[in-house]
Amino acid sequence: MLTALTALSFNNTCNTHHTHHTRHYRYNEFKLRIINERITEPATTVYRNGPLIDLCRGPHIPHTGMIKAFSVTKNSSSYWEGKADKEVLQRV
Repeated sequence: MLTALTALSFNNTCNTHHTHHTRHYRYNEFKLRIINERITEPATTVYRNGPLIDLCRGPHIPHTGMIKAFSVTKNSSSYWEGKADKEVLQRV
């Protein structure tokens, strides 16, 4: 994994350069679109919680172990960027 991203300790935030994000998220076309179209600064914040590294200011909770259980009660679909000619995504 990338040096700047692996330098993050468990449950931490870090500013990393745009090129690190494009390499790290090369498998995810939606993350790449966000990086290329919406991030205007040369560096942005990522959040790491264990093995998950995401584009997020985080943290939302100190540790995911605090969540004992959850139930999905609703789901729906939506279009990417709310545009009917874009991909359909699943919301939970």
